[in-house]
Amino acid sequence: MRCSSPGRRLAVLVSAAAVLATACAGGAAIESESGPVAAAGPESMAEFLARRPAERFLFDYGEASGINDSRSRAVDRCMRDAGFDSDQRAYDAESMGLGEEVLLGDPAVVGFGVSTVYDSVGERMLTDTGLFPAGRRTYWESLTPDERDRYLSVYLGSGGQPGCAEKGLPPESGVGLTAGLDDINELNEAWAALLTDPDSDPAVVEERERWSRCMADRGFDYNEPRDAYDDVRRRLQDLVDQYRDPQAGPAEAIPRPEQIPPEAFDTPDPELSALQRYETEVAVASTECGVRPGRDVNAYEEQLTSRELDLLRERQDTLAPIAEAVGLDLDDYLGPVVATSP
Repeated sequence: MRCSSPGRRLAVLVSAAAVLATACAGGAAIESESGPVAAAGPESMAEFLARRPAERFLFDYGEASGINDSRSRAVDRCMRDAGFDSDQRAYDAESMGLGEEVLLGDPAVVGFGVSTVYDSVGERMLTDTGLFPAGRRTYWESLTPDERDRYLSVYLGSGGQPGCAEKGLPPESGVGLTAGLDDINELNEAWAALLTDPDSDPAVVEERERWSRCMADRGFDYNEPRDAYDDVRRRLQDLVDQYRDPQAGPAEAIPRPEQIPPEAFDTPDPELSALQRYETEVAVASTECGVRPGRDVNAYEEQLTSRELDLLRERQDTLAPIAEAVGLDLDDYLGPVVATSP
């Protein structure tokens, strides 16, 4: 692989609390009829989560409560019972590290972290098989062909039966969970639902229109920042679909590595290289227009932070004792959010 993990994985807390972002570098400003718009510079994972108080609380709760560790142990135990090695915590840490690389990366190199992380379309297709991050794939490659197929069946499931990756929380999972898990789940669902709340706000609409005009001046036709990211993802999926066997089932089905044709791993791939160039050009243009990869216009970011704070404040009486039970102080998530420097 070239650099780091693709995209941002927003995982439900009780499934696997891990947050990756596609934010990259950049520090620029655009001039418009209403003055310059500052673009935030690169930020660490900690800085990213600082702007997301509810998301940060959910993440920290997953760590402090033992949910994350318990789930990882359940996956490891399930895999080892089947005769395989497994270190889910190490895989999660590797994924977080890759996310940090994307956050701090140069958009001229990593773009949105979509196509740029792959050396071949086949490598991209391997991520669909569950062989991500690289640590898991390295172990899988050390197995015999027969063991490889059984490994994926055990990990992902087979014949309608769930695999180790879908293991629920074991009975001994963590501390302080019984009384508060329903409330944590409710917070997680409310947080996921609010991500589109600011979309119709007049300030957000105005800034997105300004961004769109700036992008048009640079030759790119997108209405809002997420459209650029989604477009690159669709283009990459089109490349993947060229190598899919139409007889192998629907495109959304989890493939097996042996279903990936050898030519999908050919490098260099002219079409993939062209997409990577396009992705980085769009990412650089967006950064120059005030929105670096992984972010939206300032008005959206500010409103999302405000809404996340409101979520916590509305539930303060309920969440405070739940947080205290696992050694957290809810007040640490209710204070003002310090913006990163442009």
